[in-house]
Amino acid sequence: MKERICETKVPRKDKERIGAKYMCNSCGLLLRDAMQAVCGHFYCNSCLTNLFLNGTSKMTCLQDKTEFLPNEVFPDNFMRREVQALVVHCTFLDDGCQWKGEVRHLENHTNSCEFLKIPCVHPECGMQVKKADLTEHLEKECKCRLENCGFCKSQINLNKMKLHHEKECPAYPVVCEKCSKDDIPRAKLLHHQDPVMGDCDGVQGPCPFAQIGCSKTEVLTNNQRKSIWSKRTLITPP
Repeated sequence: MKERICETKVPRKDKERIGAKYMCNSCGLLLRDAMQAVCGHFYCNSCLTNLFLNGTSKMTCLQDKTEFLPNEVFPDNFMRREVQALVVHCTFLDDGCQWKGEVRHLENHTNSCEFLKIPCVHPECGMQVKKADLTEHLEKECKCRLENCGFCKSQINLNKMKLHHEKECPAYPVVCEKCSKDDIPRAKLLHHQDPVMGDCDGVQGPCPFAQIGCSKTEVLTNNQRKSIWSKRTLITPP
């Protein structure tokens, strides 16, 4: 069955007051474009169309089991006028809207009602929120809201913050896998592990005599690397 538009949706208290006379015998909602079957029962035009499409050319009334053909139903303009003149509350009465008026004006009101629920602007969020609450939702509740990374200060969607920390953030503290030193900003890890300029005690560096021909590498302490660097400009090949 096709989704019904907001015009036919009324609060339960109105539905109980109006009674079954003005309700569709298929969807149970307020009649929209009322059609009367040969047996006298009413259906929404769209509901009746769907019922015929889903079955054979003959339909059985859902109320009294009378069988009828498509040419045995007709639009009931009198019923349509009655339905349009019914006085109902806003669809969102239970949410706080106090609007009340004829059914003919309900759809226009609902489209602009501050209590109308709309999808969050972030598809990944999936939440339906009141139009009036959308700004607050985006600032405080939405799992996709933008927040500043606590390390690099870039604005990141909250639902992607963990991935940002694990893979991208240049200021996020990481652990060197070679020396186990922690709290190293990701962007400085390569410099930390540089064989000559870095301060990692787990990286193999060149032999102190590399500039005069030694090709061996070994694990050097930070002080040894600094010593090599200070001597590089003093040692010249023979």
